[in-house]
Amino acid sequence: MSLGRKATEGTLLSIGAAFGDRIIGFLVFALVVRYVEAREVGLVALCAQFVDLANAVATSGLGERVMQRRSLDPRVTATLFWTHALISLPVMLLLAALGPLLAWFLEEPLLQPLLLILSASLMLNVFVTVPAGLLAREMRYRPITLLSVLSTLVGGAVALTLAFTGYGLWALALQRVAGVGFYALGTMVVTRYWPILAFDHSEFREAVRFALPLMGSQALIALPGVVTMTAIGRNLGVEAVGQLRIAQRLSELMVQLVISPVMRVFIPVFSAMSDNRERLRDMLRRVIDALALPVLPMFAVAAVVAGPLTRLAFGPGWDVSASLFQILSLAAPLVVVSTVTWPALVGIGRTGDVFRLKLFEVVITVAVALAASPFGVFAYVWASIGRAAVQLIANAWLLGRAADQRTTSPLMQLIAPAAASASGFAGGHWLVAPFLPPMHPVLTLAALGAASGAVAALVLALLAWSRLKELVLFVWRNVSPAARGAPA
Repeated sequence: MSLGRKATEGTLLSIGAAFGDRIIGFLVFALVVRYVEAREVGLVALCAQFVDLANAVATSGLGERVMQRRSLDPRVTATLFWTHALISLPVMLLLAALGPLLAWFLEEPLLQPLLLILSASLMLNVFVTVPAGLLAREMRYRPITLLSVLSTLVGGAVALTLAFTGYGLWALALQRVAGVGFYALGTMVVTRYWPILAFDHSEFREAVRFALPLMGSQALIALPGVVTMTAIGRNLGVEAVGQLRIAQRLSELMVQLVISPVMRVFIPVFSAMSDNRERLRDMLRRVIDALALPVLPMFAVAAVVAGPLTRLAFGPGWDVSASLFQILSLAAPLVVVSTVTWPALVGIGRTGDVFRLKLFEVVITVAVALAASPFGVFAYVWASIGRAAVQLIANAWLLGRAADQRTTSPLMQLIAPAAASASGFAGGHWLVAPFLPPMHPVLTLAALGAASGAVAALVLALLAWSRLKELVLFVWRNVSPAARGAPA
């Protein structure tokens, strides 16, 4: 099986897994949110941002090292495991010690025990990195798929049990810990991996040299969330954090359904093309089309149905979150391009460029958060869209540099799907919504979604028919059993 075919199958399988996995996770979250208040959602969201930052410092780069390294042996994988453990333990202790300070600063005592509970996921992730990296390295996406779905179900079962018995706040916290614990156990069982008591100092130095830029990049990705949520919590209260978190959760669902699987699948693919710029350019073009053509219209449709969707999913009281999500959906082009930038640069070994890009992004993101959050959550969200436009240009420039092509090349690919998205939003939000009679949220959602989706699909077909056809044929040739014998 060709590399392109493996990557395409892996992408489709990962997308299918992500769809089921994230839908289950979203449904569980929606049910639990019905039993909590915006303030409690905000408390957990604040703690989760700090845990994500700690995870980025402790984890990033080591799994990629497993996938990227030319050869592996038990001594090398053991070194990577123990390196992860040596980093994670002090980071977890530091995070737990931060709890009382954060609780004092935001005048929310519950932040201390919440942060302590969530910090347990750091040590559980130690048992995930190497076996999960081995599965991805071997392109064994089926067990990854199954374990991902099962871990979501286990975490969901724990969360729903606690929520139904009156512990909604703790349900949100323990859901993550239970899911990570099950995934860790599952990956170790599937790969039959257990680290030996060995440590290669040479591999340790090489792994740290490789991982540090990625750790720094991921930490920089997580840092703006910490600054933003803390600033909003301090200036506007944790209830505003909860409203913003629900809006972000809707946006993240869109990303996780299609975008995130591509990063995992295409790192080894781009690595294999690091010495062939022509193949790299062709793959970049295909991946951007595969994401932009469906994803940008999907964001537009989701923005149109945000109102009935939030009422249906989370119950009353979240209209502010729906409006915030509509604004956040304007960042969809950045989501597409930045998702391709990360695996492309990592795959061809330009981890330094990744770090410099994230350093630039964190500076402007933190500046926007500190400058705009005192004026309200809407001011912050609108300012973040302006920041996203600057980040989009920076990502496109790095992609062009990596593939020896013009900066405008990836940006030009976004024009047709962006036009289709704008048309779909206008059709649903301005031409259909004002004339709909009062009806059940499900019917409203279906009517608005169908109208905006139909308009977006029609405009996309008119503007990018040849690209849609090429994308479908590429997927068919690489996945369809009837086309196995055809060249990829």
